[in-house]
Amino acid sequence: MDERVAAGFIVPDYPGELTARALFGPLIAYAPVGLALIDSEFRFVFVNATLAAFNRLSVAEHQGATIADILSKEVWAAMHPLFDQALAGEVLRGQEVPIVSPHDGARRYYLISYYPVWSDRRTVIGVGLVVTDITDSKQHEALVTGQNHLLERITTEAPLEGTLASLVRLVEEQAPGTICAVNLVESEGSRIRLVAGPHLPSRMIALLTDGLPIGPNGVAGAGAAFHRTSTVINDIHTDPLWKASPLTAFRSGLRACWSTPILGDKDEVLGTLDIFHRHPYTPDNRARQIVDAAIHTARIAIDRAREQTRRRILLRDMLVSLTEGRLHLCQSSDDLPAPLTPEPSTFTVLTSESLRTFRAGVSEAAKALEMVPERRFDLESASGEASMNAVVHAGGGEGRVYASAEAGTVQVWVSDRGKGIPEESLHRATLERGYTTAGTLGHGFWMILRTVDRCWLLTGETGTTVVLEQRREEPQPDWLDRYFPAE
Repeated sequence: MDERVAAGFIVPDYPGELTARALFGPLIAYAPVGLALIDSEFRFVFVNATLAAFNRLSVAEHQGATIADILSKEVWAAMHPLFDQALAGEVLRGQEVPIVSPHDGARRYYLISYYPVWSDRRTVIGVGLVVTDITDSKQHEALVTGQNHLLERITTEAPLEGTLASLVRLVEEQAPGTICAVNLVESEGSRIRLVAGPHLPSRMIALLTDGLPIGPNGVAGAGAAFHRTSTVINDIHTDPLWKASPLTAFRSGLRACWSTPILGDKDEVLGTLDIFHRHPYTPDNRARQIVDAAIHTARIAIDRAREQTRRRILLRDMLVSLTEGRLHLCQSSDDLPAPLTPEPSTFTVLTSESLRTFRAGVSEAAKALEMVPERRFDLESASGEASMNAVVHAGGGEGRVYASAEAGTVQVWVSDRGKGIPEESLHRATLERGYTTAGTLGHGFWMILRTVDRCWLLTGETGTTVVLEQRREEPQPDWLDRYFPAE
C-alpha cells in the first residue's frame, strides 16, 4: 500500500459514495466544537450545529446574519478587532471570550481561534472560526479557587460567620440566580439559626435569625436538619408544609427550596445549607457539585470553630483559676460586663499625645469615689499600661471611664482595632512576666493583673477590648467570705 494512503493523506477510491467529502461533511456539521465561516462583511456563510446551539439559535437563523445580529454589542465590540486582524492575514489562536446569556443571565466562556481564509496568496476573503465551550473547566477552576481561599481563612481561624458569609457569596457566584443561606444548629440541638443569607427577603432574615424549631413538619433547614437528608421542594407554592409554615408570609417571590444538612465527623447535624430560586427548580449535576463542595467546606469551618471554642473555654477556665478569679477571657462581647453607668465620665480617643489626659481622667474618677491612694495609683498604672498597649500595638483606640458611687467601683474600658492576641500566646502574654510579642499586651498585662481587682479580655482579629475594675477598698479574699461570712 502507498505510504501516503496508509498515513491518511490520500483516501483511496471505494465503490459507492464513500468519499472524503462524504466523510468531512458530517464531521464539520456535527463536530463537538463550533465551526463557522464568516465573510469580509462579517456575515455567516456557514455555521455548524454545535456553534448554532452555543448561540441558542438554529443553523438557518445564522445564514446571512451578521455577527452583530447574533451577539450582544459588548461581545461584538470585543471580537471586532480580532476579526480585523484575521482579515489582515493573522492567525489568532485560543482567544478567551466570556458571554452572558440574554436568556437566563448565565455567564459562559468560549475559546475562539480565528483563521484567515485566502482566495489566493494575497487576498483574504473571510475568516474561519473554531469555538470551544470551556465554561465547565472555568467554573470548576473558579470553584476550586474560591474553596481554597475559604480553606485558607479557616486555617487562620477567621470568625466562623465571616467565613460562612464568604461561602454564601461563592455559591451564588457559581450558580447565578440562586439565593443561598447557611443555618447553624444551636447548642441544645432543637433549633436552627440563620448565620449567613444576605439576599433572602428581609422579613425572612429576621425570622430565621431568631431561629426555627427542628422537627418533622419544618421547612427549609428545619426539616432537612430533622430528617438528616437533602430535601428538594420544586414549588413551595404547592407544598403543604410550606403553606403551614410561618415562613410562607415572608417568602416574597421565592418559589423553590433545596436544603442540605451539614453533618459532622460523628454524623451529627451541624447546620444546613439552603438554596432558593424564584421559579420552580430541580437541581442539575452542576448544582449538586457546587453544593457538595460548599457542604464540605462548611463542615470543616464549623468543626474548626467548635474546636477553637472548646480550646478557648479550657483556656478561660485555666486563666480564671490561675489568677484567682481576676482574669476573665471572653468569647464574645456578650461576656463583657455591663458598664457601671449609662454614660462614661471620661471618653478619650487614644493616641500617644492623649495618654496622659486619659490617665488623669481615671485618677479623677477614683478620687471622686474617695478610693484609697494606693489602690488609685494601682488603677492609674494598670489603665496606663492598657492604653499604652492600644497605641503601641494597634495604632490607637478608645478609652472610657465609668464610676459608680453606689457600687464604690471604677470601671475602665480600653478598646482597639488591632490584630488581637494570638490564641497560642494568650497564656504567656497574660501570665508570664517579661513575655512580649508584636500584637500582645506582654509585660504590661502581667502587671495589670497584679494591680486591679478584676479584668475582662476580649481579643480577636478585629481588635482587643480590656475592661478593668477597681473597688474603693480592697476586697477580702474569697476564702475569707466562705469561712467567715459577714454578719
